Amino acid sequence: MQLKKNKILFWIIIISISVYLIIHFNKYKIDNSTGNVKLFLTEFTNESAGESIDKVFYLSRIADSNTWLAQIQFESGDYGFVHFKQGWNQKLQFISLNKEPDVTYREYKTNKGKYGVVLGQNLNGEIAKIKITTVSNQEYFIDVSNETVFMKFKKLTNNKQDMFPTKFTFYDNDNNLLD
Repeated sequence: MQLKKNKILFWIIIISISVYLIIHFNKYKIDNSTGNVKLFLTEFTNESAGESIDKVFYLSRIADSNTWLAQIQFESGDYGFVHFKQGWNQKLQFISLNKEPDVTYREYKTNKGKYGVVLGQNLNGEIAKIKITTVSNQEYFIDVSNETVFMKFKKLTNNKQDMFPTKFTFYDNDNNLLD
């Protein structure tokens, strides 16, 4: 009788592991390369949004975490970013696609902590530096002087939570304030 219970328990464990693996591999199925991400996004946007992706500028992992971001440009000229999670099979799961204003700030909880991310474009090259001021008046500067599109990460400490709304102040190469 004990042998029969052990066999049943063994098969329950095998079936449970198999179901878990099938679900995991179906969720995390995008290879983490720019070409594969662009292919996925092209298929996704054509099916759901009717707008095609023109370029993938960056596919970046946030500080060796399980969170990836891609900065993109649509054929319409609008910019956006895509959020992915990485599974233990090293493949990505699509989380969200967002259009962005010229500069935007987002926060992401990763398996390595919380990160603030500034994304945007500097198409005319006027912006050299951006000052980020949080709701709690904390200030950070990022250099974007040689970048037409940018994605910058900053690890947030435990006491720096929910830094919205965020104010941006833009400076040129001579530290003059830009309107």
